[in-house]
Amino acid sequence: MAMPRGIGASIGLAGLPDAIPFWFGEDQARYVMAAPFTEAEKIVAEATAAGITVAELGQTGGDAITLDDKDSVKVALLKAGFEGWFPNYMSGEEIPVTN
Repeated sequence: MAMPRGIGASIGLAGLPDAIPFWFGEDQARYVMAAPFTEAEKIVAEATAAGITVAELGQTGGDAITLDDKDSVKVALLKAGFEGWFPNYMSGEEIPVTN
């Protein structure tokens, strides 16, 4: 969501103790929404009232993705890596077969 417009975000673990399952879990019932702050409170309240588990992840803004106010990476660097790896790979030399 950040790469097309180059908008960063400051995000956290939403109070969860273990980062790996949170960020890389394979379940099909997770959705990320971006909303203006004034609407976010309303969305959280309505979801909670409906019995839907919801967590606020952070805020958008800036030019980097920052995790838990610690490590960060520029969105432009992420975009370059995401969009550039395949052309770079395809332009490389063929590796000769050795076996």
